[in-house]
Amino acid sequence: MRRATRPTKKMERVLNCLDELSLSAAKEELSTLLDKANKQGVELIEGLDVLLNTEVLYRRERRKNRRIKEARFPELKSLDDYNFNFPDKINVPQIRALTELTFLKEALNVIISGQSGTGKSHIAMSLGLLACGREYRVRYTSCPGMLNDLYAALADHTLDKTLRRYVNPDLLIIDDLGTEKVEIVHGQGAALFFKVINKRHGNKSTIITSNLDTDKWSEHFGDPNTTVAALDRFTQHAIPVVIEGNSFRVKLMEERLLSDDEKKGKKKERKATRKKK
Repeated sequence: MRRATRPTKKMERVLNCLDELSLSAAKEELSTLLDKANKQGVELIEGLDVLLNTEVLYRRERRKNRRIKEARFPELKSLDDYNFNFPDKINVPQIRALTELTFLKEALNVIISGQSGTGKSHIAMSLGLLACGREYRVRYTSCPGMLNDLYAALADHTLDKTLRRYVNPDLLIIDDLGTEKVEIVHGQGAALFFKVINKRHGNKSTIITSNLDTDKWSEHFGDPNTTVAALDRFTQHAIPVVIEGNSFRVKLMEERLLSDDEKKGKKKERKATRKKK
């Protein structure tokens, strides 16, 4: 009786590739094909290993790019480009831990708070981009943009359909809560906002960036009765990320202005030197 041989690492990789590509017929035929190749002295497994892994990597990249396109990021951000030395205070190990995306598996939320220009959106979009790379469905939106979308859906009676855009993704990023008045102009702002939050609660993760502390959200939406209970549920399952410091954008502007002043000063010095000569 012929003893069954243990699969090699290459053989295991080929079988895994066939599974991921849903090539069940090829997987069933593989043993027969290899026996035939071995009898003829051909190392077919080498070619299959390279060929199938190429196909797998190609499909993964296509899926990632499709996820990124569907996420609708205004720009692509990486944590490698974030200056962790700029903020006065930021918990770097906490940010690094978030990149493992465990919070997505546990359906936890993330609240990133800090002054405007401290990089809250950068961190949020970086996490979203990582999630796309691991084949999670992601949706990015500004808070005013989402609410305007929902207000319009109320008007044309498509609210249920529009809500699905924000409820269904594995990760929803709501950027810039509190930066624009549009959120509180309409009386139903709080109800619509927390309708999305409540439908995602316990099932999907949401990242919110805001220049407001959470205890100011009720005041911002102008509807404490609606906000308090929903906010309690959201924050109980949320990881708070606090960034302290001044605006990075303001600092860059000041540095540019200072650089311009220095250039002007040098020009004046050169002119003064020429006059003396």
